[in-house]
Amino acid sequence: MARGFSLVESLVVVAVIGLMLALAVPNLQRLLASRHVLAAAQAFVRDMAWARSEALKRSMRIGICTSVNGLVCGNQGWASGWIVFVDENGNGVLDGSDELLRVQAALGVASMASSNPVNDHLQFVFQSQGVARSAAQSLMVTTSDQQRLVCVSMQGRAALRPAGDLQCN
Repeated sequence: MARGFSLVESLVVVAVIGLMLALAVPNLQRLLASRHVLAAAQAFVRDMAWARSEALKRSMRIGICTSVNGLVCGNQGWASGWIVFVDENGNGVLDGSDELLRVQAALGVASMASSNPVNDHLQFVFQSQGVARSAAQSLMVTTSDQQRLVCVSMQGRAALRPAGDLQCN
């Protein structure tokens, strides 16, 4: 008596596995994109809170600005990365005797901007009291089919909104 699987049985198993993969892969891709957007939004919120706490702890101005190379402030938008630094002269850019504290490289999201990116803040400066003046900003972190909203208050407190929210309150 022969043991093992027949060719027909093997083909049926391969077909079932193929069908299961065809159903699972799109959902997995959506899940990964959602997690990627969430991680990028959380990184920004975390660094904004950290910059605020450093301003309070050090009793100094702490800046956070967009940066492509992690060395100088730029105007490319938040999706390209950012730096956190001690802002000795309060001009909102890393220069002179300013101390670089933290670098966040590009996060691989398609966009991290408001509905009108021309008016987006490209830097925030937290005063020694932990307040960033006129900092109100909404940033939509997006990939091709996923998005999350980050709201920055007038005082510089960043908060991640629940999935599906499209406006800051």
